Amino acid sequence: MDQAQKRQDEIADAALRVLGLLGARGLTHRAVDAHANLPAGSTSYYCRRRIDLIGLALQRHATLDHLALEGLAAAYEARRGAWGASEDGVAWLAMALHRWMRTQDAVLLAARFELFMAVSREPTLSAVIKQTRQRFGATLAGILSAGGASHCRELTAQVIAYMEGLLLERIRLGRLVVTRSQFLRSLRALLHAHSAPATLGVLAQDSEPPAN
Repeated sequence: MDQAQKRQDEIADAALRVLGLLGARGLTHRAVDAHANLPAGSTSYYCRRRIDLIGLALQRHATLDHLALEGLAAAYEARRGAWGASEDGVAWLAMALHRWMRTQDAVLLAARFELFMAVSREPTLSAVIKQTRQRFGATLAGILSAGGASHCRELTAQVIAYMEGLLLERIRLGRLVVTRSQFLRSLRALLHAHSAPATLGVLAQDSEPPAN
């Protein structure tokens, strides 16, 4: 990583923290400089306009999200060969996604929704959010299809929407409102609705993920 990219990442990380702590109104070049302990004017050098700063933060957040999901996908593929039934994979996926939602950094989680609101008011950033959503959705769809689901595009959109709702509630209440077992049942119900007939009997089983 070159020095310029490293500095942009530092600025983007600081912008995310400012968004999460102070909200969109608190996102200024000066605030980001102070939060990142950078000389005054550093953020302005890389992001001339405020919308450029929001775009940089959005790209960074999307990259962090996608890296986490790619790690989950790699772990899923590494374990899948040892499972004897599709339900093992469904249960593991529910466990992994539930852990990811439960352990999200609270400040970055707040920044996530601040960014969503900012993007909704800035049409020039719509292409960025569309691209990142497509990347995120494609990775998640690949995992879900291994569980026997069909129509994965629609299924993936529903799973993401459900998870976003849970994350928003976590910001409001300070905790995740569903247990791992409850999330597993919800995920299984969505998979059941999008599964080929031959897999329905397997996906309907009421098993729990392994403890490890």
